[in-house]
Amino acid sequence: MGTDQPSDTNTRHGLHWALVVLAVGAVFAVGLPMALSAPGPGAATTPALPLVPSLAQAHPVPANSAAPATFVDPTISQPDPAVVWDPATQRYRMYTTKQRFGNVPEWEAATPLGPWTFVGDALPKLPVGTQADDFRVWAPEVADINGIWTMWGSAAVTGHPALCLYRATARTAAGPFVVDPRPVFPCAVNRYGDIDPQMVESGGDWWLIYKPDLNAIGLPTQLDALQLGADGLPTGSVHVLLTSSLPWERGLVEAPGMVLDPVTKQWWVTYSGGQASADYEIAAAPCATVAGPCDQRKLVHLVSTNAQGSGPGEQKVFVDIKGGVWMAYSTTGAVGGPGALRPAALVRLGFTAAGTPYVAKANQPG
Repeated sequence: MGTDQPSDTNTRHGLHWALVVLAVGAVFAVGLPMALSAPGPGAATTPALPLVPSLAQAHPVPANSAAPATFVDPTISQPDPAVVWDPATQRYRMYTTKQRFGNVPEWEAATPLGPWTFVGDALPKLPVGTQADDFRVWAPEVADINGIWTMWGSAAVTGHPALCLYRATARTAAGPFVVDPRPVFPCAVNRYGDIDPQMVESGGDWWLIYKPDLNAIGLPTQLDALQLGADGLPTGSVHVLLTSSLPWERGLVEAPGMVLDPVTKQWWVTYSGGQASADYEIAAAPCATVAGPCDQRKLVHLVSTNAQGSGPGEQKVFVDIKGGVWMAYSTTGAVGGPGALRPAALVRLGFTAAGTPYVAKANQPG
């Protein structure tokens, strides 16, 4: 799994806070072409992954809060990890923020607990307007939307400090993904753009949730949602999920993701917040719908700095083939690895009888 991991490109939020803000009033859209790889064997006969967690998987054993996670590999950086089940190959696939060995490094494993094998670059060609030597290609997410494997992520714009959202598609989860050439998302460069896109399905409709990067220009941040139309592009008006209104958030909320309680049918948004590295953490708040609003008065803290590392965040939630809910995230200074790295960590998520999410042990059947 590659021990040549660079330590100078391992964390996107460290780079993010160090960037100099340039206020450029413009609107920019990043687009991309379409992948043509053939479907993998067995795709037609493999049952689909459950979209929501099963009742049997709703109450896994709680984790030790001092050391809750299982690491994919504590000796390398895998920031912003996103995991999805690939029914065609019967493998889980993980995609991360750009590193020296790929624009969107991709790994695969038979189970969420691995072992994980590096398989290549899921996005060989960058969005138009992003230079090859710019490592600000952040936080990809992949989902099968109506039979089209779709990737959303954010990438830097040459000549601007902003990052803009891109959309890419492929015939298989393994890729290669190719950027959609259409203008897929208006990028407000004067607001520093948008980051952290994630996709969620509710009632047959797909939604894109993301973060306008307002903290980069000194403004409080918020998490937004837009519905995706039949063409896969955002449509309609913006819905605000929540804003950075709590003291511990220090003006920063990001990395939104939705998870559904299988018993109560309550949606929860998971997100990262807090400015300083040690204060950065993962929390969740209940939402009326996937389009919000979300109630921070009922917020639950999920993972904070602990014996396994500092500043956990950049998380994404996924459902395994048996309906169990997992959360992948990254943390700095993980046990067993150099302190500058930001490796991928895995935990399970469960729900109490009252419907409150909690962190559960990852090292159990799932």
